[in-house]
Amino acid sequence: AFDLQCLEDVKNVKIYNRYGMIVFDKDNYRNEWNGLDKNGSLLPTATYYYCISFNSGETITGWVYLTY
Repeated sequence: AFDLQCLEDVKNVKIYNRYGMIVFDKDNYRNEWNGLDKNGSLLPTATYYYCISFNSGETITGWVYLTY
């Protein structure tokens, strides 16, 4: 799972593929992303980009390499 326990007040998490398409979008995120897209299909090994929004209005972005 994409573990964000070290972060507080997470409002939303969006995960994008390399083409900029949203593959996962979740409000009140609680470590639910485990490599599946929003339809429940397994995503291929690749680099994905995230945008994490906080209740304070702050956002952070970065990337994660998904592998099995």
